[in-house]
Amino acid sequence: MNKYTKIELFLIIGFLVSTFAFSLTISIVYSNYNKVTEQNRFNKDYRYLKIDTVHETKYVDGAEVVNKDEDKENPRLSEIVDAVQEAGYKKIILKPFEDQIQVDNKFYINDIWPCSDGVDIESKNLIKGRYLTEEELMSNEKVAIIGFGLERLVEEKNGERYIKIFNEDYKVIGVLGNTEVFKYSSIIPIRSLYFISTKVPNVIFYENNISNIDIKEINLKNTNASEKEISRISVIDYLFKNVYELKNSLYQIILGAANLLLFSYFFAKNIREKVAIMKVLGAKNSDVFKEVFAKFIRISSIGIIAGLALSKITIDLMMKSFPSQYSAVNISNIILSSMLIFIISIIVSILVLFNVIRFKIMKEIR
Repeated sequence: MNKYTKIELFLIIGFLVSTFAFSLTISIVYSNYNKVTEQNRFNKDYRYLKIDTVHETKYVDGAEVVNKDEDKENPRLSEIVDAVQEAGYKKIILKPFEDQIQVDNKFYINDIWPCSDGVDIESKNLIKGRYLTEEELMSNEKVAIIGFGLERLVEEKNGERYIKIFNEDYKVIGVLGNTEVFKYSSIIPIRSLYFISTKVPNVIFYENNISNIDIKEINLKNTNASEKEISRISVIDYLFKNVYELKNSLYQIILGAANLLLFSYFFAKNIREKVAIMKVLGAKNSDVFKEVFAKFIRISSIGIIAGLALSKITIDLMMKSFPSQYSAVNISNIILSSMLIFIISIIVSILVLFNVIRFKIMKEIR
């Protein structure tokens, strides 16, 4: 087993710290990148369908004010759903609602997707249970498919699993994996909503423009319908403008890169004497390059493996407290982190070697 000098051990620590910093950053970027690209793929097949009453909606200090007399003429949500589906919009989803689930003193977000005919998900990513049946989707039965991020909030009662949705128990029949958009979501039948019979001034649906064909005019009094394309989300804008954690992660990138450059500089200074001896003994520059480069790669490999192991442990712990911010250290994270470090290592190695082989041999010997 090769023994490492103090400077080489410090360089290993440098690679460990850099890999750890890069891996954490990639975990945050990967999670948010997957979310925005998955959302764009989903939005591509849907349009907004807005149903408004003929009564003008009034706002006071930003809050919607409903006139009681006018509200009597508004249709119930169930009537709007019926009329919309009769017009040919068979596949609709109410624009998601945000709900909260309280466990002890903590609150967890649950995005509710009430739908009439399931929700299109690009990959068949059901990891437990089954999908909603046609009968369940058309009924008021309180059943749900949840994202894997909510699974720890499921309660068991009488051998069945339930999750709280608008403070009501919904039976969990399936769990979705490999998704960021639906990670903390519950997909439920639209008619199971507790306010399905409530009169509403306006409603926004997602309507599937691929499956919904032969659309007719919506036959519902006192309402107007309008459709609007769902704009694509810019990945770069989303990552840098909306993800606060990513901006903070730039410090980790700077720290990791500066760390490698600093330790590499000291490594170059440390091996000057050894290189001088090699050259005196007749070694060519190519021989020096091979020797130093091989050692640099061995050192970086040890640091990278240790850094990835440490980042996995850290991210697994962080995901318990901040589950929406991080993605697990998977093969993509490992490959990206390793490639980043190795690319920086190679660049630094070349700079180090040019610096080493150009110095004055006689000066070093003296």
